[in-house]
Amino acid sequence: MESNSDIQTVLIETVVKKLREQNDLLVRIQEQTSKSDHLQPKLEAIRNELHQIKKGDLFSQILTQEIKAIKAPINGVLRLLDAPIEHTNIHHHHFPKLLWITIALLLLCVCLITSWNHCSNKLDNYKFNDSKYRFLQLQEGKSLQTKLKWVDSLYKVRPNMLDSVNNLEQDRNAKLEMIRQAIEMENKAKEMRKDAEK
Repeated sequence: MESNSDIQTVLIETVVKKLREQNDLLVRIQEQTSKSDHLQPKLEAIRNELHQIKKGDLFSQILTQEIKAIKAPINGVLRLLDAPIEHTNIHHHHFPKLLWITIALLLLCVCLITSWNHCSNKLDNYKFNDSKYRFLQLQEGKSLQTKLKWVDSLYKVRPNMLDSVNNLEQDRNAKLEMIRQAIEMENKAKEMRKDAEK
């Protein structure tokens, strides 16, 4: 609150200084206008007001109004200055649209290249299988030729041949798995016999 009393002191000194300047100005004006009597009552009124101001009645009223007008904003500023400053760092990571577009185009290119490679591999497989089939057709031997013709005509005669071939392969794989498990169990049984004999 020392700052409020300092402000009041500065304001009072400023007002007193201005009043002295006004008083000096009035004295000069009075000397210049002493010849004219019609200004005499106005000058007397001004002198009376200056004496009242010097006494402090009018001055204290003006000063208290001014101080009240200034006091509220000063108190607000003091409250803000007394409060600690909060330091918050907010990081906004910006990912530019151009980078998103570049990533999307890169992924699209990767997908296109992969599918192109896959199609190329299928075509190569087709050509390789076709070459094998033609090689087998060129081989001499009536039994091989007859089997190839029978296989070619089989697909035309039985359109569900793909399903039956898949079923036969699954059956064969199941039998092979059972044989593998049986061999594995026999090996375990042999090991158990060896462990039991010890």
